[in-house]
Amino acid sequence: MNPVSNSSLADNKYYQFEIAKDVGFDIPELISTNSRKSLVDFCEAGPTAIKFMTQDIFKLDDDTFSGIYVNKISASDLDDFAPDSENPITLQRYIEKDFEVRHTFVDGNHFCCKIESQKSDRANIDWRRYDVAHTPHTIISAPNHIVDKIESIMVLLGLTYRAFDFIVDKDGKWWYLEVNSAGQWLWIEDLLDLPISESIAKCLTNRL
Repeated sequence: MNPVSNSSLADNKYYQFEIAKDVGFDIPELISTNSRKSLVDFCEAGPTAIKFMTQDIFKLDDDTFSGIYVNKISASDLDDFAPDSENPITLQRYIEKDFEVRHTFVDGNHFCCKIESQKSDRANIDWRRYDVAHTPHTIISAPNHIVDKIESIMVLLGLTYRAFDFIVDKDGKWWYLEVNSAGQWLWIEDLLDLPISESIAKCLTNRL
């Protein structure tokens, strides 16, 4: 497969899943459909989360802002879903976590952060419901086979910056969730003193 030249294609989550499969990442089972029966069958087959393929931000009544996050879903949550006339939704097999990882790649540099989301009642399904005070963050090293796959997917996407999200299960297996084109990094830099901003600045200046 040749590197991607179209930036909008590189940001397409469905395309990214195909690339992730090609490089050998383990990916939780996924379904995108508007067939109620297929969605119900998927939910009944095992723990399930609803996954949003874009991150939308909206304003609340108190003038604060929030996003749409990953949530667990059951077959009964689909009771009001029309048989085949709704917009498609994406469901993914829910993986029981030991911890989560935000892995930031900047022009060949790897910054890997362990996020112990299971210690927070608020952030245990999706760490983006930030509860930093109760969610320890630590620097770790990703396994070599994960690093190799990250570097492969970056070549195929034709990019120098991406933020990867992983789940690590109770058996130590790393599950690929997604790769973010504009993934946030400053809170990790502030917490762990990782030189992510410096690496981004060097990457940009080297291309002047």
